[in-house]
Amino acid sequence: GIYVKLKGRPETTEYPSWMDITIPFSTEPFWQSIEEHYLAGSGILTNNGTFETPLVIEITGPVTNPSVVIGDQTLTYTGTVPSGQTLIIDTGNQTVKLNGVNALDKYNDIFPMLQPGNIDVTAASGGTTVFKWRDRWL
Repeated sequence: GIYVKLKGRPETTEYPSWMDITIPFSTEPFWQSIEEHYLAGSGILTNNGTFETPLVIEITGPVTNPSVVIGDQTLTYTGTVPSGQTLIIDTGNQTVKLNGVNALDKYNDIFPMLQPGNIDVTAASGGTTVFKWRDRWL
């Protein structure tokens, strides 16, 4: 599919019998796979596309100070992810949330994109780690 983002506020112009609504969008020039790939635990992620793609990493507790390795980059969170709670790192939107609450202040600000091909990943030492991504083409 093709994805768009709202860029600014919609504008309306009223006429006697109709309305003109302009909605400003920005698009990314990528095709993205409909299928979301995922890997639970450590292993190899494969981006079958031709362009880098963002990752969503979900770490479900219990785990303290979890770190995840993607290729040669180590992503670290300083703090505890309690049992039943989930830390979500979104490398595309550059967000980090613990149970939906902003937790960026406890994160080391590394947001790698998954390059085309294969890359080794290492899950956090505790809890459950799931990597999610969609292939992208330019």
